[in-house]
Amino acid sequence: MLNNMRISTRLAWQALGMAFWFTVLVVVAVIYLRDLSRTSEAIYVDKLEPGALVLRIQTLMAENNLQIAGGLLHDPSGRQAAKHDHELRVHIEALEKNRRTIDQLWQAFSARTLNERESELAESYRHARAIYVQEGLLPAAEALSAGDYDRGAEIYAGVVRPAYAKAAQAAEALRQYYADSGRELFDGARQTTEFTTQLLIGLALLVTALVAAFSYVFGRSITRPLADTVQLADAIAAGRLDNSIAISGRNEVTELLQALAKMQSNLKERIEAEHLAADATMRIKVALDVTSNNVMVADPAGTIIYCNASVLEMMRQAESDIRAVLPDFRADDILGSSIDSYHRQPSHQRNLLANLQGTHRSEMSIGARHFLLAASPIINERGERLGTVVEWRDRTAEVEVEREVASIITAAVAGDFSKRIDNSRMNGFYRDLSAGINQLLGASTAALDDVGAMLERMSQGDLRQKIDSDYQGMLGKLKDDANVTVDNLQQIILAIKGATDAINTAAKEIAAGNQDLSARTEEQASSLEETASSMEELTSTVKQNAQNARQASELAGTAQQVAVRGGEVVGQVVDTMSAISRSSSKIGDIIGVIDGIAFQTNILALNAAVEAARAGEQGRGFAVVATEVRSLAQRSAAAAKEIKGLIADSVAKVDVGNRQVEQAGRTMEEVVGSIRRVASLMQEISEASGEQSAGIEQISLAITQMDEVTQQNAALVEQAAAAAESLEEQANALAREVAVFSLPGRTAPVPADRPVQARPALVHREPVRLNVNSTQGAKSGQHLPAGDDDEWTEF
Repeated sequence: MLNNMRISTRLAWQALGMAFWFTVLVVVAVIYLRDLSRTSEAIYVDKLEPGALVLRIQTLMAENNLQIAGGLLHDPSGRQAAKHDHELRVHIEALEKNRRTIDQLWQAFSARTLNERESELAESYRHARAIYVQEGLLPAAEALSAGDYDRGAEIYAGVVRPAYAKAAQAAEALRQYYADSGRELFDGARQTTEFTTQLLIGLALLVTALVAAFSYVFGRSITRPLADTVQLADAIAAGRLDNSIAISGRNEVTELLQALAKMQSNLKERIEAEHLAADATMRIKVALDVTSNNVMVADPAGTIIYCNASVLEMMRQAESDIRAVLPDFRADDILGSSIDSYHRQPSHQRNLLANLQGTHRSEMSIGARHFLLAASPIINERGERLGTVVEWRDRTAEVEVEREVASIITAAVAGDFSKRIDNSRMNGFYRDLSAGINQLLGASTAALDDVGAMLERMSQGDLRQKIDSDYQGMLGKLKDDANVTVDNLQQIILAIKGATDAINTAAKEIAAGNQDLSARTEEQASSLEETASSMEELTSTVKQNAQNARQASELAGTAQQVAVRGGEVVGQVVDTMSAISRSSSKIGDIIGVIDGIAFQTNILALNAAVEAARAGEQGRGFAVVATEVRSLAQRSAAAAKEIKGLIADSVAKVDVGNRQVEQAGRTMEEVVGSIRRVASLMQEISEASGEQSAGIEQISLAITQMDEVTQQNAALVEQAAAAAESLEEQANALAREVAVFSLPGRTAPVPADRPVQARPALVHREPVRLNVNSTQGAKSGQHLPAGDDDEWTEF
């Protein structure tokens, strides 16, 4: 059955069996190792880590107790206080730091998943620690910080120490729980490890026995046929090709035997074919021996295995030159030597030949000799590399010719066409080639000489001659292009001359026009200056009028006020005259009464005189008194009458004066109204004069700006005139330059320099600025805006 099974199948079954049992062994080991890993992880994560946290908490709690005790030793009344070289706050800060650390550790412990027993123990510790911290540790620290050492000692002895004992007992119970449970897990893991070790040892022994049995059976089925096959191969190698080969079964050994049988048959056929090939190779070798080509063959290692007679003869002729570089070279010792000995970089040459896929051509120089090599790989019909064939050709003579030609070309490139090739020692193709090159150089030299002569004449301004020689091809095109260039230059020079004359004429006209324009601009500037002066006088007059108008307006206002006061006084006079008229009327009435009294007195005196006359002598004295009384009454009546007449005349005159005063009052009112109208007109005149003054100031500003622009225009005109003269001079210079060229049938006169015409000098004046504020009493006016002089300073 094994004979019909392939060796690969047998080995596969053997490997599969081994792999199966080793897989069983590994799976069992992995299962138990994974169990041990989980147990170890549980011991570390669930037991060791929390136990370490609890132990760390216990340590910090004990340290806190020590810190409280150390703080009590700082009591100034105690004997230990002087022995401390640190402050009390060191103990308080350490205690606070430890408390925060315990809180963090407990938070890390509480973040784990706890079982029921762990939760009970943890809760018991948390409760005991809370009492220890809140009722003992913190109050004791506060008492110490406040300097109350007696109370601190009391709290420490009565609360801290008992509470610490309970908390430490709870923490120890929790830590002991983790230690006990961890020990239980460790014992289980140790038992599992012992069992796994025994099981793996047993499985390993079983797998080893099975593998050994399978290996022996399958190995025996493979090595016996192989031994027979090796004997057959040795017989074939010894040259016995008539061996009898028995083939049975279907496996690799059977296939090997079939291959050996076929190889034995093929070797018989190949040996016969090789005999035929050897005959053909001999014919080829004989042909190579008598050929005139220089042929060399090297094996894949680079060893020269064949040289025909031609290459040996070439090497003998070149032996002296080659030995100048390779002193050990012998032409008769080429066979069997390495082809690398002819190269400066053997490794590079070896790699090149090893990777050669087709014919490779290269040149090689050895001393004074130059060789052309054509290397081709020798590959059989199976694509195997058999060696390399190299064809040599001595190019020393060709290289000498090439160098001489290169020297001629280098000189020609450098502009020297005088050199020629010496072909007296040349034959055949190289003699014809050198003759053709010499002829080419002669034709090129003649053409370049003609072109150079033409260019020399052109550099001197002579455009009258052209190239008349006959050339072919590119030289003919060069001649035609040179002649066309001369024709084009003639047309260009003629056009430049015409344009120069036109420019010259135009420049003269521009210069003359600019001079006239400059003169007119100067006249315009003078006119503007005179206008500015007139405007300055007019502005002064208007300012004076405005000032007079303001003064008249002020006087009219004053007159108006005086007239108003006069009207008021006239009114008062009218009232007084009316009062006087009324008083005069009353006085007239009183005088009338006095006149009546005098009349009655006169009548009474007359009656008394009549009665005295009747009385005779008794009434004589009374008659005298009556006569005196009558006389007084008459004089009183006469005086009263005179006074009455005067009073009447005074009343009449007072009436006339009253009427005149009333008329004067009405006249004063009219005068006041007229003065008011005059004051209003004077105010309007003053405002109009101010507006006229402002308008004249604007006109003066515009005239100032016009004067500035006129001066700038004059500067521009002067510059344009200078530019036109410069253009004319440059046109003349261009005409003189162009006049250097000599054209066929034309003689261009050289234009003379145009005399420079004197231009009226443009006096640079400061822009006219009107002093519109020079009038006496005028207010300070605004400054005129700055002009654009900064942009024209270059003129």
